[in-house]
Amino acid sequence: MIAFIGLLKYLEPETSFFITPKMIEYCHLNGKWTLPWQDIIRFGEVKADVRGQNTQLPYLGIKLNNLEHLAKNISPRLANKLIHEQQELIVLAIINKEISAEEDLINFEPFTLNEVIYKGPIAGWLHRTEQLAKAYGYHLYLPESSLDRDINHFLTLLKECHHYIIVNGPS
Repeated sequence: MIAFIGLLKYLEPETSFFITPKMIEYCHLNGKWTLPWQDIIRFGEVKADVRGQNTQLPYLGIKLNNLEHLAKNISPRLANKLIHEQQELIVLAIINKEISAEEDLINFEPFTLNEVIYKGPIAGWLHRTEQLAKAYGYHLYLPESSLDRDINHFLTLLKECHHYIIVNGPS
């Protein structure tokens, strides 16, 4: 069992993010997604009320102006994994009454986005993305454990890259 776990750890991607002038790519053990910089509105800290205090959660948020590109290039396996990895965010949103308890149920009903119908895990993930955006204001949530540096330093890096690329255009 220990050897198997060691093998799985060995097979994990060494780098979680690739940042280029054209896009940002997130690599996960269960797949990846890529986003062109133009689809991103902003990056920010994910905060919530925890026991009466405004607390920074161990996630970095990305707000998008368009989910279409992401929906087209995320694998069903990664979409399914993200639904489950982000469950603690949903639970906290229910506790804080930012979404209803009924919204905690994973919704695999078809999801229509710009006249394209998504089904299965991708539809479930898109429904979950809407719920999280309602609760926290972001569409994507990058866990602190996936970052190669402190969350605030990574946030600064992404903001600087985004600003530079939006102002100067991709190379």
